[in-house]
Amino acid sequence: MRFHRKIRSILCASLLLAGCSYRPFFSGEIKSNLIKNVEAQISTLERVSEKVEDDFDYGKLSWREVIEFVKTPSQAQNYNDWILEKRIAEKGRKGIDNGKHIYSFRRIHEGSGVDCTEGVVAAAALLSDNGYPPLFLRIFDKFFSGHMVFIYKKDGKFGSVGLYQRDYTEEQESLEEIIKSIYGGKTYKYKVYNLKENFPDFIDGRHLTTAFPD
Repeated sequence: MRFHRKIRSILCASLLLAGCSYRPFFSGEIKSNLIKNVEAQISTLERVSEKVEDDFDYGKLSWREVIEFVKTPSQAQNYNDWILEKRIAEKGRKGIDNGKHIYSFRRIHEGSGVDCTEGVVAAAALLSDNGYPPLFLRIFDKFFSGHMVFIYKKDGKFGSVGLYQRDYTEEQESLEEIIKSIYGGKTYKYKVYNLKENFPDFIDGRHLTTAFPD
């Protein structure tokens, strides 16, 4: 199942490479060496033994229920795989926001367009009740004006979650290794930000936040 989901996600990503073409403005860069290990913050988190099926229909749940349901970065990635496929199936290219706006998780789940920023928002919202700070990595690659993934640190290792299956990484030694994993060994400049500082109501905001070119 995961293999088939990965193939479909790759096809979606190749079809919609322009989805990260705009560069939203964010402030308050965080130095990578200041990122705290999330393990201490989720020491009471109940370990989930039951795996979520790759083709689980999150549409059966409300946006609040999805946040309660998802417990791990892997499950958050599964949700992002689902939402990307759903938007493409429903709207084709019109389901991709192209970086013009940043929608809250509530609006994402209820039907907004998506791109890599929404992949970050979704992951941050889904893991917000499990002790994961809403941090994201903005990558300045040469193909787009910028790409973003949600990041976390656990057991001294870094991991990431994003809109595309390629964005999912775990147990990386550094943020640079995350970028290399996403880009097939290549590395690019990057910055780290706290989503909540730039988009305080990223979980349930009803109003649209506009992304500005920097």
